[in-house]
Amino acid sequence: MNISISVVIPCYNCSETIGQCVESVVNQKQKVKEIILINDGSSDSTLEVLHKIKSSYQDILIDFVIIDQVNQGPSVARNKGLAVAKGNWIAFLDSDDMWIEDKLDIQLAIIKSYPNALILGGPSGNWQAKKKKLSVVRFSQLCFKNFFVTPSTMVKKDVIRELRFNENQKYSEDYRFFLELLATDKKKYFGVSTNFPLSMNIHGKRSYGDKGLSSNIFKMQKGELSNFRQLYKERKLSFVMYSVVVVFSNCKFFRRCIITNICN
Repeated sequence: MNISISVVIPCYNCSETIGQCVESVVNQKQKVKEIILINDGSSDSTLEVLHKIKSSYQDILIDFVIIDQVNQGPSVARNKGLAVAKGNWIAFLDSDDMWIEDKLDIQLAIIKSYPNALILGGPSGNWQAKKKKLSVVRFSQLCFKNFFVTPSTMVKKDVIRELRFNENQKYSEDYRFFLELLATDKKKYFGVSTNFPLSMNIHGKRSYGDKGLSSNIFKMQKGELSNFRQLYKERKLSFVMYSVVVVFSNCKFFRRCIITNICN
């Protein structure tokens, strides 16, 4: 199977990090087809830096696509990237994150071992697992835990079709996207997740507990619950399953509050 990868990177006021972010993609042993950079109405020099990055890599066999839009948020930016992507796999990355050096080698090996996988991903962070493992993730399992951190994730393009990130949702919208993907055919489709990080934040920011979008766990929890409510309305979750995942989600939320001392 000929695998081609498009990388979609929303960019907002990231002039200081986007170079290192893109470099982590270019330096992969497995080369991508294209890198799509969407400037989301940045107020700093991000757009200028994007063009400089494109010029600096003009001698390599990777297409650079730069899209400039007024500020509309990462979901709109990712959707624009999805609309123009030419690869048969779409990899997501955030402008303040970077891939580990063999990220794509690992995921291409997974594709060969699991040709029917729809989503590939894993955690993000600067840590090592004691023993590296892979997990097959079905829709029902994904309802209890989001195994797929966006900067570590790739999705199969031909199954996405018209499915897009919810542009009206600011928190947990990526989780909703992954849930809806696997819900298209719960028996046929599955994801594969590593138990070790495939990406890390350039500034060392944790997934929650630090300042920034991902640290607002109250709004993230509200977004997660809205995901389950929407799946229930669409009859992709039974009432029993919906009730169970909501209770479980709230238990995880209170535990997270304790860990981050937000409830103290």
